[in-house]
Amino acid sequence: MDKIVPSLLYNMHDPGFVPVDIESPKDEELPAQVAETVFRDLICRASFGNLKPVLKPILIHMDNHKLWTPPTFVIRVFKIVMYSVQIKPVSRFSFFK
Repeated sequence: MDKIVPSLLYNMHDPGFVPVDIESPKDEELPAQVAETVFRDLICRASFGNLKPVLKPILIHMDNHKLWTPPTFVIRVFKIVMYSVQIKPVSRFSFFK
């Protein structure tokens, strides 16, 4: 994850990029669109309790490349994270397993 997530973020960080439209034709996909789709899928597959391996590389990448100001890219990335996280139901008796 330490190499995958920063690579996806690097490809997503295109100033002229328009967010992914689900109905867009697949023939004209740009690298930023593919990276965002893979990033969303990666986060969807991570459980709520295992987000640290995804969030840590995001924060490190933002710090290393000084992307906190202006916060437009950071806001977009964390919106993707927040909308992609899947909360899995927890059983009442999961503590006894």
